[in-house]
Amino acid sequence: MIPVLQNRWIIKNGYLQYYGLRSKPYTFKNTIPISKKTEIIIRSFDGIRKIYDFKINSQIKKLIHKKVIVDIFEVKRRIESFDKATFCKKCCANDYMIPGLQLNKYGICPICENMTSLSSLKDVLPIRNIIEKDPNGKYDIAIFYTGGKDSSYLLYYLSTVLNLRVLALTWEIPFMSENSKKSMNNAVSLLKNTDFIKKSLTPKQQSVIYKKAYELQNNTCICPFAAYILFIDDLRKFKVKYLVLGNEPAQPINLIFNNLAPISFFNPIFQKLFRLIYNLTRVLKFRKPLKHGQIEFLMLLETLAYGKPETFGRKNTKNPIISNIHKSLSEADDLMKTFSKTIKQCSLDNNLPALVHVDFNDISEGTYKWSDTKKVLKEKIGWQESSFKNKGLHT
Repeated sequence: MIPVLQNRWIIKNGYLQYYGLRSKPYTFKNTIPISKKTEIIIRSFDGIRKIYDFKINSQIKKLIHKKVIVDIFEVKRRIESFDKATFCKKCCANDYMIPGLQLNKYGICPICENMTSLSSLKDVLPIRNIIEKDPNGKYDIAIFYTGGKDSSYLLYYLSTVLNLRVLALTWEIPFMSENSKKSMNNAVSLLKNTDFIKKSLTPKQQSVIYKKAYELQNNTCICPFAAYILFIDDLRKFKVKYLVLGNEPAQPINLIFNNLAPISFFNPIFQKLFRLIYNLTRVLKFRKPLKHGQIEFLMLLETLAYGKPETFGRKNTKNPIISNIHKSLSEADDLMKTFSKTIKQCSLDNNLPALVHVDFNDISEGTYKWSDTKKVLKEKIGWQESSFKNKGLHT
C-alpha cells in the first residue's frame, strides 16, 4: 500500500476536512480532529513510499480503516464531464454536479439515505402560509419571480388563492429560458393584482461578478443573491411587510447538506431562543427589536454585504458557498458600497420586510405533487413548461 489522502480530504487547522457529501452515518461528520503527530505523518506521504516505510500511529490505522487514507491506486479521480458521472439510484444527484458525493453500496446518495429522518423538518425561516393584507401599504407581500415552477406556484398561491397584492421582482440574467420568459409574460397579462419589476446588473457588474464566481467555484451560479442587492431599495421604498420565499419541500433541507444550517436551526424552540438573544443584543446597542423574519433577513443581507452578520463581529463566514458568493459580489465595488450603506440603515431604522417561507406541503393538502401543481399553473397563470420533457427552471 502506498498511502495518500483520499480525494476531497485536506488538512486544515488541526482537522481533516472533507469537501463533499459523505455516506451515512458520516454525512454530517465532515471534520476529523487529528493530532500534530498524525498531521506530520500525513504530510510526509509522497505517493512513492509504501506504508511500512512510515512509523504510523493508531490514528493513522483508524483513518486507513475508514478509507480516509487509501492506496494511491484507490484515489477517486475528479469527474471531468457529465457523461462520466455516476448517478444516485433514487434521484438525480451525481458526482459531477456534486463533487465529493459518496454513494453507498446500493448506489444511494446521502440525501436519499437521510431524507426519511429529516422529512419532518420545515425551514429555518418563519412559516407563514396565511398572510394578512396590509391596510396601510401598496403591496401586501413581495416575491422573487423567475417564471420557474416554484416562484410561479408561489405567485399563483399568493395572488389568486390568498388574493394578496403582490410585488413580483425579477432579476434578469443572461441564462433565462424562453419558456420562463413566456410564463412571465402570461402572468403579467392574467394577474391584475400583481405589479412586476425587472432589473439587471450592468454589463460591467455582471462581468466581474461572474468572472470571480467561475474562478472560485467553476460555475457562475450566484442565484438568487444578487436579487437582494438589486431590490432592497424597492422593498424599503414600498415598506413591504413580507418578502415571501417558497420551494418544493426538499429544498430547505438542502441547507443542512450544504452545511449552510445545522439541524438545530430548524427546531422551533431553538429559533425562539435565538431570536430572543438576538433582540436582547440589539436592545443593549440601543436599537429597536426586530420581528420574526426581519432578524433572518437582516442577517442574510449583512452576510452578503460584510461576509458575516454584524452581530458576530463581521468576520468572514467559513462556509465556502457563502464565502464565494460574498467574494464574487464584492467585485462590483460600486454596487456593494451602496448596498452596504443601505444595510447599515436597515439595521438602524428597522425598515425591511420579514423574510418568511410558505410550506408547499401545507398548502397542498399535506402533500405537494408537481404533476397536480403543473396543471393548475398552466390553467390559472399561463405557465409554460420546457420543450424538454420533465425539465424546467426550478426556482
